Amino acid sequence: ASVKQCVKKSLQALSYLINGDGKSNVLSTFKASTVLSASGEIELDAHFDHHRTTLVALARGIASVREVLPSLTSTLSKTAKASTVAFASTETRDNECSKYITAIEQGFWAMLPELNSYFDLWKEYNYLWGFDVDAFMRRYTYERPPLTRF
Repeated sequence: ASVKQCVKKSLQALSYLINGDGKSNVLSTFKASTVLSASGEIELDAHFDHHRTTLVALARGIASVREVLPSLTSTLSKTAKASTVAFASTETRDNECSKYITAIEQGFWAMLPELNSYFDLWKEYNYLWGFDVDAFMRRYTYERPPLTRF
């Protein structure tokens, strides 16, 4: 029961990181820098898919701990039949782990619209990094505008 409780609490904590508690804003869990790629596209240096696949794999790994560890009663028992029983096989009807894993996956997909709107914000300034600064400086030097022009 203690292993089950530990797995459940770990998955709850991971779900809380991704989804929050519903009462307040989600905590800033990841640090990612917005970078300008060589093709002129705005992207994150730590990709969304990388974080999603890593955390979903972590959640599944946490849930599979019960499948690997033998239960204490089967370890102490002398019969061969009882020694093959693991935590997960005795609790196959318990779908709390899959509920939390699904919540983590849905939390990531719920972030996508906000992430896309963030990228759309940067598209407004695309002309700035597409601007040829060297040509502007050459024109400015050639024109020699008076100070009152500013």
